[in-house]
Amino acid sequence: MISNPSQHVDQTDQTPKARFLAILPPTIRGAAFSLFLAEARAGVTDPADIVINVLDALSKRIQAAEPGSPSILMLAAIRANLELAEGCAQAALEHDARPREEVLAEREHGRREGVTRWMEEQRPSAKQLAYIEGLGHRGPAPATMAEASRLIDELKQGGGSRG
Repeated sequence: MISNPSQHVDQTDQTPKARFLAILPPTIRGAAFSLFLAEARAGVTDPADIVINVLDALSKRIQAAEPGSPSILMLAAIRANLELAEGCAQAALEHDARPREEVLAEREHGRREGVTRWMEEQRPSAKQLAYIEGLGHRGPAPATMAEASRLIDELKQGGGSRG
């Protein structure tokens, strides 16, 4: 089943790539973009040609695929959303043209942001709380892992509230 575009997607990112990938289940979005990226890396320079090549590749894969397989879902999504798929192909071309260092830096930045968001939603761990106490903190306990992490950094640098 193809997911609702409003589920599991950054609603602020309305690029064709994001809108196309939002149609797919989150577990196969990376694989789908990789198909487009592989064509760009193979030297295909026209987004429409990339889409055609991806459709061909998926058509060959689904001959032996189970109903509901990722290949079938991707094929259905592309066929139903050709314009967005071409936008995704254009994004693959732009991605491939970027310096590798820039791509890696962006990926790392996104990873850090994801970890930070997750830490903002989690209670501090028992180890964090014990470490904070061991560093001499006597104030109120932090409410989240992220707050605990910041407090640990402050205490290690000699700041924060002690005693």
